[in-house]
Amino acid sequence: MKQLFAKKKQVYLPVLRYLLVAACFLPFRSWAQTVTLKVKDAPVKKVFDEVAKQTGYTFFYDENLLSKANPVTADLKKAALKTAMDELCNNQPFTYAIESKIIIITFITDKRNIPRSDSTINSGQKEGIVTGRIISKDGLSLAGASLVVKGKSIAGTTDENGHYSIAADANDQLIISYVNYKQEIISIKKRKVIDVVLEPSNNTMETVVISNGYQKIEQKHLTGSVTRLKMDSIMQPGFTTVDKMLEGRVPGMIMMQNSGQVGAVPRLRIRGTSTILGTREPLWVVDGIVRTDPVPIPASQLNDLEFVNLIGNAISGINPYDIESIDILKDAAATALYGVRAANGVIVVTTKRGKAGPPSILYNNTISVTRRPRYTDNDVYMMNSQERIDVSREMFAKQIPVTGVPEAYEKALLDYYGGKIDYNTLRERLSRAEQMNTDWLGIVTQDVISANHALSISGGNPLSKYYASVGYTNNRGVIKGEYEKRYTGQLSYNLDYRKLKTDFNITFNRSDRRYSPGEIGVMNFAYATSRAIPLYNEDGTLHYFAPSTTSTNPITRPSFNIINEMDRSGQTIEGNEFAATAKITYELMRGLQLETILNYTASNTEERNWNEEKTNVMDVLRGPLPDNPNENPYPFGGRLKQNSNRQRNFTVGQSVNFNHFVDGGKKHLISGFLRGEIYSTKNSGMSSEQPGYYPERGHTFAVVNIADYPAYGRNLASKVPIISEMLTNRASLALSGSYVFDERYVISGNAMTAFSNAFGQRSNEKFNPTWGLSARWNIDRDLLKNVKWVDRVALRISYGTVGAMRDGETPYTIIRKGAFDSWFQSFTSKIKSYPNPNLKWEKTDDYNVGLEFSLFGGKLNGDVAVFYKKTTNAFMDKRISIVNGREVYVVNGGVLENKGIDLALNFTPVNQTLGRNNKKFVWKIDPQFGQIFNRLLQNATRKKVADKLVDDAVNFTYQNYLDGTVLLDDKPINTFYSYRFKGLNGNGQPVFYGAEPENAAELKERFSKMSPQEIFSVVMEESGRREPVLQGGISSYVRYGSWMLSVNFAYSVGNKIRLLQIASGNYGTYRPSSQQNLRKEYVNRWRYPGDEAKTNIPGLNSPSNISNRWWDSNLFALDYFQMYDNSDLRVVSGDYIKLQSAKLVYNCTPEQYRLLHLKDATLTLSGTNLFTWANKDLRGQDPTQSGSGPNINLGLRPQYSFTISVNL
Repeated sequence: MKQLFAKKKQVYLPVLRYLLVAACFLPFRSWAQTVTLKVKDAPVKKVFDEVAKQTGYTFFYDENLLSKANPVTADLKKAALKTAMDELCNNQPFTYAIESKIIIITFITDKRNIPRSDSTINSGQKEGIVTGRIISKDGLSLAGASLVVKGKSIAGTTDENGHYSIAADANDQLIISYVNYKQEIISIKKRKVIDVVLEPSNNTMETVVISNGYQKIEQKHLTGSVTRLKMDSIMQPGFTTVDKMLEGRVPGMIMMQNSGQVGAVPRLRIRGTSTILGTREPLWVVDGIVRTDPVPIPASQLNDLEFVNLIGNAISGINPYDIESIDILKDAAATALYGVRAANGVIVVTTKRGKAGPPSILYNNTISVTRRPRYTDNDVYMMNSQERIDVSREMFAKQIPVTGVPEAYEKALLDYYGGKIDYNTLRERLSRAEQMNTDWLGIVTQDVISANHALSISGGNPLSKYYASVGYTNNRGVIKGEYEKRYTGQLSYNLDYRKLKTDFNITFNRSDRRYSPGEIGVMNFAYATSRAIPLYNEDGTLHYFAPSTTSTNPITRPSFNIINEMDRSGQTIEGNEFAATAKITYELMRGLQLETILNYTASNTEERNWNEEKTNVMDVLRGPLPDNPNENPYPFGGRLKQNSNRQRNFTVGQSVNFNHFVDGGKKHLISGFLRGEIYSTKNSGMSSEQPGYYPERGHTFAVVNIADYPAYGRNLASKVPIISEMLTNRASLALSGSYVFDERYVISGNAMTAFSNAFGQRSNEKFNPTWGLSARWNIDRDLLKNVKWVDRVALRISYGTVGAMRDGETPYTIIRKGAFDSWFQSFTSKIKSYPNPNLKWEKTDDYNVGLEFSLFGGKLNGDVAVFYKKTTNAFMDKRISIVNGREVYVVNGGVLENKGIDLALNFTPVNQTLGRNNKKFVWKIDPQFGQIFNRLLQNATRKKVADKLVDDAVNFTYQNYLDGTVLLDDKPINTFYSYRFKGLNGNGQPVFYGAEPENAAELKERFSKMSPQEIFSVVMEESGRREPVLQGGISSYVRYGSWMLSVNFAYSVGNKIRLLQIASGNYGTYRPSSQQNLRKEYVNRWRYPGDEAKTNIPGLNSPSNISNRWWDSNLFALDYFQMYDNSDLRVVSGDYIKLQSAKLVYNCTPEQYRLLHLKDATLTLSGTNLFTWANKDLRGQDPTQSGSGPNINLGLRPQYSFTISVNL
């Protein structure tokens, strides 16, 4: 069977290669395969041009090489191409090889090694022959790599498959070179077969090219602040989107992820927060096209640190295996070309394209195991059933009334005292409750196995290249029933024919996701429900109970069981996207190019959220009187909510590029770029809710006579579908220019202007120019050019300004036409947008100074940058009188400041050959550091009148101070405050400075003369900021022979977080219902007088024993226990160090993958989110989650992956 497979492969692969190569040239006409030529002492270049003209073949050569060639004399009549080339190359210092329609000319110093198109190098030699193959570390054949025997005039090149054959003695050394790869010197040591893997020369400045989406800029000419990442250097199996791979990799980028649910999108911040009301997310650009989120999400939600985005972002549908590189543009000099959309930075993604060579088929398969949370984990700190029953016993002993519907211990006692059971039954039920220890986490979560497949094929020649890929991801969620399935595809074709270059690219993706609806609160339930409550009754049936609630009309019917809720409810999100891009470049003259880019993107997203009839969600919606048709709005079936969004994008761009030396000495280089772009986006959406839904009966709906069920009729009438349409048209003009003198000094400028009718009534306010000026000094080519240990040193300096606009603002009144209203017997309309004619652009000034360097032969590389950003006219909400028709108005009222430092280093302490087998040993360390200080310099909506603070901003409550959404002068954005804990009193109740019960009369009098903000300053103190000041990472890479080990640590410093609630809220309270579980910290609670000297955790108390608040509940707190959970005692440092990933890679040796009939094979064992070191007081609480929120989200889970990659 193996022999048969090998034979079939030998037959199929050449046929496949032939078909792919032939397909590349189908659009072109045929030329003659013979040559007629008569020349005497003619220049070689002129002869080659004539042959190309007659045959249609393209010559590929180095012009400097031809200067060494001899003049050609030839007389050919209808000679075959091979015969003609043999004649023309006779007595010349070069040889040729023919690949498809390309004739490759290669310089050879020793004619004994000149290959012909039908033979391998040195095929005629029989003694002292060394053979082998030269490939890249990605397994690609390096055709045309040069080989030289050190100290001898013997040389050669590799054929189209990377194979070579060269004459050499047993003790000789081979010098192997290839463009953009590091040179290797190999000792032969009597070996006959030597295969070599070449490493890319990443540290060579001239070969590093940065992409800003519109242009490709050599690093030696780069003046802006940009971080470039090669995808293969950050690829982490197990992660399915590239944004999650950026943690700890980009200095100056803050990453926050508050949920470990499958498909959850992380938050990214580049160099701080430059806006208050606008979105703070960076702009994503893929292959020069701006990408938008599949569904428009309001900035207020995206900026909310508690919001979990499960819908996806602009790049959720891109397969990381299709990505070549990522460039993060940070300062205005780099982002100016994108105008107002780039106020928060730009992330440019460049996808893969085909590479010249025979067809290369790559397949990657990753199997991942994700571990669910367990009560035995350090990150779960909840009571077991015995500890929880101890709480219930104490409550009964202290005669604390039972709240909610009793379960477990309380229900058994009440049944006994009510005469429903005898004493023996009571003992049995109490014993069963104590030993129950229901594993709620195991019931709602699971260990899962996920799979990811990626298949690609690429190839071509210097004239045309192709790349095609497909991918499938089945990512199962830790929460049962949740999953994400994604299908991706890409097809690209590139043509480089003389003056014409084309790039055609098509991508598509489809995703299917399923989640448990948010109203169920799966993780809240698992953490907050007493483990003394059973999942099943003793007879094996599901145990239902009525959840405790704070509702004034609680439902006491036993209708809740978590398995039933999860099985009979769901949320699905289905999306698909198609994008087609064509880029056509034509060289009008040397150094002057005309480029046209066309793009069409279409996406559709549909979200469904449903609850079946027999669920607790529907039971609660039916209300306390389900049998009353006048009161029950859902008498039949469940409900279905649907949200759909259809998005269509068109982009047409035309640009002119100029790049030319203006002098013969090539010292003065002038480059220019002018681009005009028209962009249009249309969003069409619809949202609806339909009662009476029966998904189990073929997705049907109940037919109800509303005369018999008036409550249902009223409900149905209120569920009117909402259709929304939004059209955005934009025209922009971008200009870029630079001047380079002698490769030492670079001066550059970028500008972009866009039109918007959303700002001002004066015409000069409708245009906003975004621009940047920057310069670069390549010191290594000037002052330090003779210093041997300096490879590269460059100083960068830039200044730029960026304007921003806010969606929905307009100088005009906009009326939304409404539907027919039978009450008024006419159509109705509402004011959608009030006029705001005086609103101006939000403006950010950006200053940046950077130094990049490479020393000691590339062993030490680094980039350090200092930046300062100031935003003026920041949009803020201002409170106005309701007589204006609204209470809030957007004004230019804020000044923001961001400043910090970025530092990226790369050390290579070891890079040498060891042992008898000459195995490479390489060790690299890459520390990344980014520090950002942010603050609000001025809030113009707050002012003092007669020495008293008057707040014209939106009315901030004490909750805004507690959760960090208040805006105060000279304070960072997301600064939060806490009550000042004083201690426990003799009853085990918390006491706070500024709210002492014994000082109630005095404080009432004092507070009556103060504004709310002044009161807050008395009872609260600043705790810190919720966003970190410093984030970064440390990566280490060790390679020895075929083995490679890499680890990446991510760290975060400077933010504070609240501990999870233990005295109030959903998962902790001083007076828990029988259904509530408690944090294990509550084991050490106050129990008896005198304990206040031993513990600071409040005790259990009856309402009759606690001190009643003496203030109005809206003044500065709800009660003393709510104050406790939001006190300074419950605030800890959010600093952490996380082992973000670890990866062990084995590259099969040439002998091994040849045995398998492969070009290359790699095995990878990896892990992500492996371990976190954080403040011990967190007691396992994920430092990325704060106790400020009402819910507990699933934390980031450890994941272990195995990947096999093969090159066929």
